[in-house]
Amino acid sequence: MEEKEGNPYVLSKGYIAIHHDEILAIGRGGYQSFVDKDTRIVDACNHIAIPAFIEPDARFVMQKGSHVLELHAFLMRYMRHGTLTIQMREAIPQPFYKDYHFHVLKPQKKDFQLPVFYAIEQMHQDKLQLPTFPCLSCADEKVSLQNQMLAAQMLAMKEELEAYELLKMLTLYPAKALKLDHLGMLKKGMCANILVLSAKNIHAFFYSLDQDQIAQIIHKGVRIYPSLLV
Repeated sequence: MEEKEGNPYVLSKGYIAIHHDEILAIGRGGYQSFVDKDTRIVDACNHIAIPAFIEPDARFVMQKGSHVLELHAFLMRYMRHGTLTIQMREAIPQPFYKDYHFHVLKPQKKDFQLPVFYAIEQMHQDKLQLPTFPCLSCADEKVSLQNQMLAAQMLAMKEELEAYELLKMLTLYPAKALKLDHLGMLKKGMCANILVLSAKNIHAFFYSLDQDQIAQIIHKGVRIYPSLLV
């Protein structure tokens, strides 16, 4: 996903070349110049690629009696639904900041303000109150969801928001708000956090409640789903 003059730039029948955790090139046609004996090729024929999602306000409080396995399951549910960057509201044990499945951000300062839109909390309102450049969160005080994809799909069904705007609420807007300049778009020089979807296009992806549309997940250049490919 790259913008040109404010509009999404969609490349069909293209390739994404990755070196370590960085997007080296995006193009159409021959990619052989980027291939050597150590190259791993991920087949995404008849699929589409979008940036991985960013959660701006994940809520998990390590209370007395909480087990680290509960926290790991919490974060893995985010990953399985396409969220690879997770801004935590509260601090968590140090090892979770280095897990290869996802990138956890340490809590922001108390005075740091984000234009977070809590999709689940506002779903029952007659008219949604969207901030400027809204960062979509699936966090909720009552429902444990960890699924930004479903929250966006439910929002699409309710408000019929344009699919590209929904995608930016999950990617570009939170990347800019959190000052993650290397995330939020697919273009040369950006971090290779990529979702490969079986949907025909992003409109079909969001205007459906199908939870099996994420075919492959690439985190920092390494495919981590459906199986690890290094």
